[in-house]
Amino acid sequence: MIRIRALIGVLLGGLGLLAAVAAQAATQQPCVTNASNGNGSPFITFTPIVGPGQTYCQSAFGWSDTWFPTSNPTQYDQHQDVLSGDNAPTLFYVNAQGQVVGAGSQTVNGVASSSYNFISPWLDGGTLNSHNIGGNWEVLSDINVVANVGTSKICLGCTSNGNGGFNLDGLIVDITTTVSGAAVTEQFVITNDTGADITSLYFDDYFNFHPNGSLGGDLGCATTTFNTAGNGTVLTTGSNGGGCSAIVSAGQMTGSVPAVAWELGLTPTVLTAMAAGTYNNAVGPCVGDCAVDVLWSLGALESGDSTTFTIFKPFILKAPEPGSLGLLGLGLIALRLFRRRAH
Repeated sequence: MIRIRALIGVLLGGLGLLAAVAAQAATQQPCVTNASNGNGSPFITFTPIVGPGQTYCQSAFGWSDTWFPTSNPTQYDQHQDVLSGDNAPTLFYVNAQGQVVGAGSQTVNGVASSSYNFISPWLDGGTLNSHNIGGNWEVLSDINVVANVGTSKICLGCTSNGNGGFNLDGLIVDITTTVSGAAVTEQFVITNDTGADITSLYFDDYFNFHPNGSLGGDLGCATTTFNTAGNGTVLTTGSNGGGCSAIVSAGQMTGSVPAVAWELGLTPTVLTAMAAGTYNNAVGPCVGDCAVDVLWSLGALESGDSTTFTIFKPFILKAPEPGSLGLLGLGLIALRLFRRRAH
């Protein structure tokens, strides 16, 4: 068992505290703009980014819990949602004094909670319903979508300017999400405007992909593995057997630098490990509603400098069934005969 976060002093609260907060909060339906828990928490904008043949819904914090391998549906269908189990980024650092910044332990409505170090103040946490979990990141520029690209700017540690905005005096992150083809690319440009050097910067991403969809009966159909080659790739593969019907063949996630640690297992196990700061570095296979949290070290970041980290998330479209291919072939033959007769 590897305890990277524990070694650097990042200790977060337990899952039971999150459950207590979740019980108080109204759920946020996937891809709904300006949803709130109704108890005075900040509103959050959640917007679809539509690319060729797919829809990826995201907030300014880079968090998503909705990914359709289709154009944006007019009515939400949980079975067609291959990501209602969360894709949530995490960012924290160690300053020159050896202090860990961005540990994420928060108090929401007077109740302590754990955000597992997530950037986003909202999370499903394996429940398929989003809840406010608190957070210490501020939105400088809310998510804005133009064509198939979404952009936003957030900050950790920025102080209020007294006019409803914030000074640029913290860790600034510009997020650009591009939805194209059968892939989503998230670019994080991280700028150190804290006024002091950062000795160690860490980034991790929690990925819970459902190639068979997100209804209860769909969740047991997937198999998740971690490939240690290259930078490390999370791969979740769908199944057509035993009452399963894969929407896409597989979905995957990898980062732009080599991973230093990861936790793979059933969703509650992974969230518990994130709260404890431990990693099992398992490669799988894990069958069922499995998640992976991958940790990357981005090194030191001097005051005023920037660094870029990119996450690449493609999915593999499901191949047509043999029967469908036969029908397609008959259709093409009929079309050819029609064209001959027309001439």
